Amino acid sequence: MPDGTQPISYRTSRDIFDHHGLIVFLLYWVTEIALRLSLSQLLRALPQRLSCGFALDTVSKTSKPWWQDIVFLLFFVLLTPLAVCTAWNPRPKLALFGFVLSIYLLFDTIVYHLRVLWFDNLQPGIPDARRGVSSHRRILFVAIFSFAQSIVLFPSIYRYAPGLSAYNHTTLQERSFSTATLFTLATPVTVVDVIQVSVSLFFLTIMIATMASIAYRRKEFAPGDPDV
Repeated sequence: MPDGTQPISYRTSRDIFDHHGLIVFLLYWVTEIALRLSLSQLLRALPQRLSCGFALDTVSKTSKPWWQDIVFLLFFVLLTPLAVCTAWNPRPKLALFGFVLSIYLLFDTIVYHLRVLWFDNLQPGIPDARRGVSSHRRILFVAIFSFAQSIVLFPSIYRYAPGLSAYNHTTLQERSFSTATLFTLATPVTVVDVIQVSVSLFFLTIMIATMASIAYRRKEFAPGDPDV
């Protein structure tokens, strides 16, 4: 996320290490590798790969926001219900497919948020027009939808947690909502509960940080405003 400083053009990944240290350098490469497993990222990058002018921003050389939104809605509206429906299918193979798809969708959206907020602008050799977040409002609303998506997907994962396989979908959906919103932590506490709390805190952190960034740019909230 932009911090008010001038963008730095990195020639090699060594420059990332020199400017940001070992932790950022390692996280950059972890997300870079994970991104290659992201189907949504592959679809978002299609206008760049195919040079589709109608969906390609000629200045930043990235896909236009409306194309990125279509890809997100494809995963949110189509694949999320598919994952839930198949995960609760009485056929074991279909149920296993829904379980795996639920995990993959969570992985995909987390990798997307990590890259777009903290690591995309570190990529060596990209033009300065691509550095920084193009729209904090889009990131905020996508994070809100992704948070809701995680609540819907986690019951399909809870079903495979030790001691929870006998619970029905309604019970596990209530558990997912309570855990995600941090209202209460059901017992027995499982590894999946800990993972969901971590995922929820991740999305909540993004929402808070993005709202703060938006407010910082608003005249009525900006530092130094005589009306504050």
